[in-house]
Amino acid sequence: MRQKKAKNRVGLTAFYTASVWSSLKVSGAGRFVTWRGRLLHAVVSLGGAAVGLYGRYSVTSLYLAGRHRGLDCLLETLNPVQVVELAAGLSSRGWEMTRHKSVHYIELDQLQVLSFKHHVTAADPQPLAPSAEYQTLTFDLSQPERLPTELQAYLQPDKPTLIISEGLTGYLPEAALTRLMLALRDLAECQPNTTILLDFALKLNRADHKRAYFGMLPGQLVWQLVGAPPRLFLRDKAHLESWLAGLGFEVKRLYSSQELARLAGLTPPAVVVYYLAELQVRSPGVL
Repeated sequence: MRQKKAKNRVGLTAFYTASVWSSLKVSGAGRFVTWRGRLLHAVVSLGGAAVGLYGRYSVTSLYLAGRHRGLDCLLETLNPVQVVELAAGLSSRGWEMTRHKSVHYIELDQLQVLSFKHHVTAADPQPLAPSAEYQTLTFDLSQPERLPTELQAYLQPDKPTLIISEGLTGYLPEAALTRLMLALRDLAECQPNTTILLDFALKLNRADHKRAYFGMLPGQLVWQLVGAPPRLFLRDKAHLESWLAGLGFEVKRLYSSQELARLAGLTPPAVVVYYLAELQVRSPGVL
């Protein structure tokens, strides 16, 4: 009975995104689809359509499809040899990548999420590609200061490292997100040749986001009810760049939500609601 309760503590948003990824034909995503995910996916789709969020304004188009598919395209281009995915949730990316590429892939998430994934995949033995390695690390990102020390025990210091995450930063208030970014900066400073790919959702406003601004108001109430309210404070691209620079990061490239969708060969969303930032730690002495 205790094991069942632990599984039920997996956030509903994780089940929801797994269902969305499966609907997008993402490889391996179907194994993590549950009735909870299907139900929430249907509720969000129908509820969103009722308030004008459909087509290029749908939640999937605005946030999920381009972000997931676009990040996959960037990974194909960068061809990393060592990847750390923060708050991996029920993504099948690491599981699938290590089947086909000689990559060292580390997933971080809470115990209940990783336990659920291990339970689902236990009956599906994973044939790894030559020299590939797939590892999971239980970690609570509410204590990010521990991240550099605990993660370094898993990392191979002679390999370039790519740190990725999607959909994480929008759930963190500014103070918590700042702590996480400072921990990532510390990690990158002691792990040579580290690149970070994170998406940052924007605070919606009527002038720039039009229908999405009004349509997402009921959605924010739903996320509040399921215990995952968005904490958005970044106003625009300039604010994001300034905020990241103030934390000691060099912004190599910013991809808008529309650019990521085009990169993945998808119809772009109607408005820009987030940016995916390619970051490195700024060299000492660089202003």
